[in-house]
Amino acid sequence: MNIDTTEATQPTETAIGFIPCCTLADYTHETNHEEQKIKNAKRGAFKICVKCGSKLPATVEFWHIQKAGKYGLRSKCKKCSCDEMKDYRKSPEIKEKHRIKMIEWRKKNPEKTLEISRKNYKIHGEKHNQKKKEKYWTDKEYRLKCIAYDIKYKESGKRLESNSKKENREAARLRSKIRRQNETKKEQDYKRNAKWREENKEHIQELWKSNREELKPAYVAQAMRLKVKDLTPEILQTKQLIIKLKRELKSNNIKIR
Repeated sequence: MNIDTTEATQPTETAIGFIPCCTLADYTHETNHEEQKIKNAKRGAFKICVKCGSKLPATVEFWHIQKAGKYGLRSKCKKCSCDEMKDYRKSPEIKEKHRIKMIEWRKKNPEKTLEISRKNYKIHGEKHNQKKKEKYWTDKEYRLKCIAYDIKYKESGKRLESNSKKENREAARLRSKIRRQNETKKEQDYKRNAKWREENKEHIQELWKSNREELKPAYVAQAMRLKVKDLTPEILQTKQLIIKLKRELKSNNIKIR
């Protein structure tokens, strides 16, 4: 067998500069895995996994890349390598170590973290929300934790700051509108609200009493048979004055014809 050794004595010029011939094969393999995959497939090369004993084609479809390995591939097939990594990650120590590492990375890369979160939410958002809802109503400890976090978030003033932004308000209105158009969601909301009203009758009475005494917009709107959003500041003030006047006259036993 004749082997051309011309390249072995001369350094080869590449896009990254001059590299010795002894490392040229490694460089080519590193930078062109697809070409290596095609070559192996053509010559029908196979590898046997040292763990499960499976005989598989020596391509990157079945094996992870390892420069020092035979055909530039690892000695364990992809399935065995993945199973090993899963078992490794199940360890509590490794989990905690990974969690701390990810927290540090998120702090250093807030923009990338936000971008990744938004991308994942678009793909898995609906499924994730459904799981959280189920857990909220079935796991009491998780529900109490969510309520405590919600109270803390509200007290911090961040919710008020977020709701004060016009784009957030518009997005919330749009979500509510879409939800109301869904008959299933509408029925669920009605049942949940009816149940809450039944369980909180005293609270509702106190709230309504407070609204009546302080002449809040909700009470004034109901007295005028309007929606709260249809009340302008001028109409609200005028109606409040009229109600106050009527109450004053009534307390002094003065009848109005």
